[in-house]
Amino acid sequence: MNTAFEKAAKYMRFLRDECGLSITVHDAGRGFITDNIVSIIPYNVHSNGYCLYAKTKREVWDKCIFNQKKVVEKLRRDGAFFGMCYMGVEEFVFPILVGEEVVGFVSVSGYGKDRDRAYGRIIAAAKEYGFDKYELLRKYDEELLHDVPDLEYISTVVEPLCSMLSLIYITFGSKLEHGNKTGGDNYIYGHILSYINRNYQKKITVEDLCRLCHCSRSHISHLFTKKAGMGICAYINKKRCETAKELLVQTEERIQEIAYLVGFDDSNYFTNVFTKFEGMSPREYRNSKRDG
Repeated sequence: MNTAFEKAAKYMRFLRDECGLSITVHDAGRGFITDNIVSIIPYNVHSNGYCLYAKTKREVWDKCIFNQKKVVEKLRRDGAFFGMCYMGVEEFVFPILVGEEVVGFVSVSGYGKDRDRAYGRIIAAAKEYGFDKYELLRKYDEELLHDVPDLEYISTVVEPLCSMLSLIYITFGSKLEHGNKTGGDNYIYGHILSYINRNYQKKITVEDLCRLCHCSRSHISHLFTKKAGMGICAYINKKRCETAKELLVQTEERIQEIAYLVGFDDSNYFTNVFTKFEGMSPREYRNSKRDG
C-alpha cells in the first residue's frame, strides 16, 4: 500500500518541482488519503503565502475546512471546474472518481488573475475576520500567481494523478476508510510543514507555529515529533542542511555565507549541526563531492 502512495507522492513532487504547480489532495472526509501515508500530508494544505497568512485567523481555517464539503458537492453536480474561493484565490479542481462517486479531489491553486472580482471578497473578509485590508491585498498581489495556465495543459498533467489515487481507493477499498479520525492532526501537521518549508531561512519559533495552527505549544511539539520522528528544531536544521548541501556543491560561496543564506546566524553552530547530520563538516562534504 505504501508503495502506491509513494508513487503518487513522487508524481506530486514532479508537478510541484518541474511543472511549478501548487498541488493539494483531499479525500472528501473519508480519511483514505491523509490517514494512511505521511508523505501525502504536505499536499493536503495550500502552501502559498496568502493562504497561510489568511489562516492565521482561526475562523478562516475552520471555514476552509468546512468549504471542502461544498467543493465535493459542486464536483458531484458539475464535474471539474475553475473557480474562486471566498478569500479571492482561484484554483482548478478535479474529482477523484470511483465510478460515479467522488471520493476526493485534487486542487491546483494559488492563482489571483481576476483581481477586480477578488477585491470585493478580500474587503469583505478583512471586515469579517479583522484583517488589515491593505495587508491582505498586498499579500494577494505578492504571494499569488497572476498568470493562469491553460486548462487543457492542467488537465493533461493532473488527471493521471486523479487516476492514481482512484486506483489506490479501488485496490485497497474499505481498508482505507478510517472515518478521518486523525485528519485534524494531519491538517495541522501539513500546515507546519508548509510554513517551515517556506520560512526555514528565517527565524522560526514554536510560538510562530502555535499562532499559525491555533494550538498549544505542548500539542504542537508532541504532534510534530510523532509525525516527523524528530523535534521541530531538528527538522528545521535538517531542512537548512539539505539546502546547504546543494549550495556547497553548486556554488563557490564561503561556508560562512552559506550558513547565513540557509538561516544560521552562527557559522560555527552551522558546522556543528551539519556535521551531526552528515557525519562530516561542510568543508569535507564540499571536497568529497568535488573529488568524486
